[in-house]
Amino acid sequence: MSIQQEGARGSARWARDIFGGALVALFVGVAPTWGIPPAVADSAEPAQQNAVARAAELEARGDFQGASEVLSQALASSEKALGPDHPDVAALSTHLGAVLSSMGNIEEAERHLRRALAIDEKIYGPESPNVGTDASLLASALVVKPDGKGAVAFARRALAIDEKAFGADHPIVARLAVNLSTILLATGGDLAEAEQLSRRALAISEKALGPENPDVAAIASQLAMIRRTQGFSSEAILLFERAYKIEAATYGAESPQAKATAAQMEITRGMKEKG
Repeated sequence: MSIQQEGARGSARWARDIFGGALVALFVGVAPTWGIPPAVADSAEPAQQNAVARAAELEARGDFQGASEVLSQALASSEKALGPDHPDVAALSTHLGAVLSSMGNIEEAERHLRRALAIDEKIYGPESPNVGTDASLLASALVVKPDGKGAVAFARRALAIDEKAFGADHPIVARLAVNLSTILLATGGDLAEAEQLSRRALAISEKALGPENPDVAAIASQLAMIRRTQGFSSEAILLFERAYKIEAATYGAESPQAKATAAQMEITRGMKEKG
């Protein structure tokens, strides 16, 4: 196997690997009130609100098992008190599905996320941002499966919904664009489309967040992976270098983020340019 072929395989593995740790972060970024409108979140029972706050604390500490247990108990209580098709039940199912995905419990995560999707479609309609959140999380869960079946379709749906809801240049749209890009890379999809999506996400994030934001670094690394897989190692190295500088300045040169980018940069230096 050539260095370039191995690099392409590594890009696909990297694209799959990032989803486990990124799911809850994406969930929080897209749906800061855990997937339900503020009016519904504010009307939730105090015990339910406390459970969600407790789960968020546990997630922040990396205790996803503890968070899943808290959310499971809250979900059971809400089902009993409110009924199986209440919007708060959908919201808890979405949150629990995201946590389970981050734990690698994909089958259970998919079950909860599909349930949330069905409830939200019924209550809010098929083009609601709630449905977009569910679809995005389902995409990121399904891509971890060996065949990645359904991941691209859900990612496309999430992007289309939020483009309509928030506008084409919103940071949420940038996250969903790079999510679809990463899924295309992971599943052997259209690399030209993946590149276009990542370049779009990079431009949106640079404008909205500033050129030194960690989100910009993450997208630059994603674009570097695509360009490397396409055979354009010189541009990939420049993108990795940019990402590394941002991550080293933000987290430190010995941080996991900076070290991972540095490792990918070194792999890319050993590859031949397409030509």
